[in-house]
Amino acid sequence: MESIGVSRQRLKKSDLSKNYLKSNLKSRQELFLPTSILNVGMISADYNGPPIEILYEDDLILAVNKPGQIHCHPLSYDEHDNLLSGLRSMKKFEVLRVNKDQYDRGLLHRLDFETSGVVLLAKNDDIYTAAREHAEFMKRKEYFCLVEGHFAEGEEHMHFLKPSGAKGSKQIVVDDSPHRAFMRTKLAHYNEEKNVSLVWVELVTGIRHQIRVQMSALGFPLIGDTFYGGAEAPRLFLHSYHYSFLVNQQIYNVTAERAPLFLDFLNLDSGLEVLGDKRLIR
Repeated sequence: MESIGVSRQRLKKSDLSKNYLKSNLKSRQELFLPTSILNVGMISADYNGPPIEILYEDDLILAVNKPGQIHCHPLSYDEHDNLLSGLRSMKKFEVLRVNKDQYDRGLLHRLDFETSGVVLLAKNDDIYTAAREHAEFMKRKEYFCLVEGHFAEGEEHMHFLKPSGAKGSKQIVVDDSPHRAFMRTKLAHYNEEKNVSLVWVELVTGIRHQIRVQMSALGFPLIGDTFYGGAEAPRLFLHSYHYSFLVNQQIYNVTAERAPLFLDFLNLDSGLEVLGDKRLIR
């Protein structure tokens, strides 16, 4: 504990047995410890996931296009193939020096494991603190999702949500709750042959699983979202398409055009092809 700066609690949570931890060491005896203990708090550079596209970078902010089906950050050094591990393998060290006591480092928000698209990271602690403490930091959040059927619901949707299940792992719609979920939608593209709709969503509030549970409540669960009643698919078809945010009195706009597999499903090259007239969403 003294030589490597690891707490008693961390040792107890490790895979080391009680007998091993209580064993007496002889002079010059070698002691073997797992890397998860020796590198506690560090981010592994082991990444074998899909390529991570850099969307924008300056001295303050890094914006990337997160692939679907990877986590944003690990919970221990042993976890790899997550977004932060990918960024470490790309030598994007600045965002890993921010918020160093926590495994989410410079992440200014998170996307679910299944969701792809825009993720923003701070490159210094001042920007991280200012962004996390001020709700007005995020100006606009736009997503694409794919649903079965011809989506023809109204443009604005409000539901009251309540966490349910083990550790609040699922959201349910209730008659009243402090958690008021609000979003706007438009049909971006309908494929009659496959009977699927590509729906543009502006997320006004920010509640866990919000788009997934609200679309399910409207009778249009996301394709691939079996958790909320959607049909099985190779992935959950939800993509963080465009974020607008304020940093140091400057408005940034970042768009993730590339969504492999997502737009391939409709034989489209990019979100711009889907939208046609960009005034549809702005």
